[in-house]
Amino acid sequence: MWWRGEQKRIFAYEEPIDMRCSFDGLVAAVKNFLKTDPLSGDFYIFLNRRRTLLKGVFWDRTGWCVFAKRLERGRFWLHHGNRKQELSTRELELLLDGVLRGCRKR
Repeated sequence: MWWRGEQKRIFAYEEPIDMRCSFDGLVAAVKNFLKTDPLSGDFYIFLNRRRTLLKGVFWDRTGWCVFAKRLERGRFWLHHGNRKQELSTRELELLLDGVLRGCRKR
């Protein structure tokens, strides 16, 4: 995957957002909800209310990139309680594979 080998941070936002948004809406969510600089090159993840759709956005020095994944069965799962959380690369891979559950410890 594109994030392997790079020292980028990965942030996930726990609260659901409207998934009709694309580039501009996701960048606005990074600014308004995560309170961070979307131009940092970090990867930002958002989920829909049913947790069946995940969208991510990042800046790659030449433009915005949007990543999306929809599950046909099951739900994406993040640790409840933290609205903003940082994930490791391995945790992101597990999340995308449907393995990461709400019981991880930090």
